[in-house]
Amino acid sequence: VHLKHVDDPEIGLNIVDLGLVYALNFDEENKEVQCTMTLTTTFCPMGESITNNVMSALDMAFPGYDVDVHLVFNPPWGMHLISYVKFRL
Repeated sequence: VHLKHVDDPEIGLNIVDLGLVYALNFDEENKEVQCTMTLTTTFCPMGESITNNVMSALDMAFPGYDVDVHLVFNPPWGMHLISYVKFRL
C-alpha cells in the first residue's frame, strides 16, 4: 500500500498506522479514486503537505485515475486509532 509511505512528519508514523485514512473508494469504470481521511487536529500545520503527499502517492499507484482527497473531521481522530503494532514499538 503506497499510503504507508506517507508520514505525518510531526509524529513520525505513516498515515495508515496512525488511523488517519478512513476509506478508499475505487471506481474502475470512471477511473476515479477517492481517499476519505482526517488529520490529527483540525488546524494541523502539516495538513496541506500530508494531503499533497497522499495525492502524489495515489497518482503514482493509479496512473490515469482522477484522485480526490476528502478531509473530514467527524469522527475526530484520536490516539485509539493508532495501529497497535506500531503503537508498541
